Order: sequence, then C-alpha cells, then structure tokens
Amino acid sequence: GALEAAVTALSIKESRVHGNLTSEPLANLNLPLKTISASIQHALSASYGFGGHNGMLLMKRYDGND
Repeated sequence: GALEAAVTALSIKESRVHGNLTSEPLANLNLPLKTISASIQHALSASYGFGGHNGMLLMKRYDGND
C-alpha cells in the first residue's frame, strides 16, 4: 500500500500514466497499454487487505495557491 501510494504521488508529480501489462483489455475501457504523458490533477490509490481491511487515498496535485 505504501509503495503504491508513493508511485501514485510520483505519477501526479511527473504527469505520467503507467501502462498495463494486460494482453486483452476489455472493450471501451480507457486503459493505456504504454506509459503516456497526461496532466493529472487527482489520483486514487487503493489497498485491499485480508478480512475486508480496505483503504483508499485521494491525492491532488499541489499548486501552491491553496
């Protein structure tokens, strides 16, 4: 969970969406197969644990004006 949160924060900072390794994506699913550049303002990081212990972080790009 912590590693995923760190990668999510870096994705926001670097404006990069990482590609997926799936060979057969579902039709009409917005799923990049290669790493792409995109302006990311918000991102979710989800962790699922045994016994139903789940957690999710919503992260927002820091713009310095808040």
